[in-house]
Amino acid sequence: MPTDGGGYLSEALFEFAFSDMLWKAMTPEDLEEMARLNRIMFPQQEMRDDAAAIHEHAGIGGTSSGFRRAGIPTAMGVDAWDAINTVRRPYEENTMTALLGIDQGMAHPDDQIELYADALAGRKAHIGFSPPCQKLTSAGNAGLSAAEREARALEGIPPIFNSFYTAQEMQKHPDIDLNSWHMEQAKEAIPILLKYPKLLDGLDRDFRNKVFAMLRGDGTFGMPKQNPRMNAIDYGAPSTRNRMIIGEGWTKNPTHYDRTRRKKPVAGRLPSRSILDFAPHLQREWEENKGLTDEWIRALVEHGRLTPTGARELGDGPQISLSGATVPGKGNTGPEINALGMRGGGSVWDDARGPRNKQRRSFSHSYPANRHTSGQTHNRPTLMFNRPLTDEEWLAVQTFDPKYNTSPIDGLTHRTYTTGKQQKVFDTGVGNVVVPAVGGAIASSAFGPSARQRTLLERY
Repeated sequence: MPTDGGGYLSEALFEFAFSDMLWKAMTPEDLEEMARLNRIMFPQQEMRDDAAAIHEHAGIGGTSSGFRRAGIPTAMGVDAWDAINTVRRPYEENTMTALLGIDQGMAHPDDQIELYADALAGRKAHIGFSPPCQKLTSAGNAGLSAAEREARALEGIPPIFNSFYTAQEMQKHPDIDLNSWHMEQAKEAIPILLKYPKLLDGLDRDFRNKVFAMLRGDGTFGMPKQNPRMNAIDYGAPSTRNRMIIGEGWTKNPTHYDRTRRKKPVAGRLPSRSILDFAPHLQREWEENKGLTDEWIRALVEHGRLTPTGARELGDGPQISLSGATVPGKGNTGPEINALGMRGGGSVWDDARGPRNKQRRSFSHSYPANRHTSGQTHNRPTLMFNRPLTDEEWLAVQTFDPKYNTSPIDGLTHRTYTTGKQQKVFDTGVGNVVVPAVGGAIASSAFGPSARQRTLLERY
């Protein structure tokens, strides 16, 4: 590491060398402010006693959290993953750990529907499905040939079929008043289902026709004419993650628009929110630690990792990285230790295309905090040059209440499908969740205001 010429570290580099003791981070007051902002952006509606939801494949409860904000309690949440019981939400009346399906040892849809009828107890119902998507996603099939990707995608269809079948049969059940239903799935499911329509031959003809109309978004069979994808940024989340979400009894009704893509306002919609709208203290923290950040950027420029253009972009304000690297330019490991004390060659910024080495994406996975991120991953986002986001900050950016109780899964890990590596349950659950903002939008559209809210609206 360079010195001041006399063999001693310069003051700035001395601070950098001991920066873990000097960095200024989130305070308890910052947490309270995040919670206050969350309540303003997503106000809690009066809880209703005439309606309830069922959530299959509920995970850590992103969708059900959004329903709760809209005043709709969860009559039952079901998942094969232990998270369903370790993170027991106060607005869930029942939880059940079960592997759903028609194979031996699984909880059969027909039996589940009877349980749902009992749990709903005559209330107007919504059921939401989020069947496993790993076999359909691009990330889950990385490195495979086209034929291998398609073969694996076909393996991911049975849980989707089970969800459609459950919605169909709940509509017929004499003791269930099914108001609406939705299914969330990776967007890669759309071309597979459209290419192989016989995969849904087990459904009734009319219901099957409606499902394909939803997938196509062509307005046939009484279904709305719209794209089957829902983008989180259109519902007030600072994320452009979009998924296929289809169903009946509700409409999408986006509330925001992506202000970075649309230069003109969109009538009836608000401009998209940024990361700083949810965690404004990240701006202050960046300013307090700017000396350390500037030292990193200067070293990256000196060692050919970063151009002056890149330095200006990264130095303009706080950056959030989704690569899992606190410091961009690290890249992957190699035999030598470079002048920055980092093992391996590291990615190199290119003004025209970002980093030249596309396999080392620590630059291309960074986003200004005054804007938004792309879809979240299983890596915990980091405030670049400084630290990973705290649990509370990540929850807030995903539109959860930052005080959402996840303590029962602290320290728990599981083996991921995509990499086979051990991953924190918290990171996987929060990074791959359907954000509460989207769940709340579906619930509000499906049920509308409560009787009391309607009275107030009519009065005022």
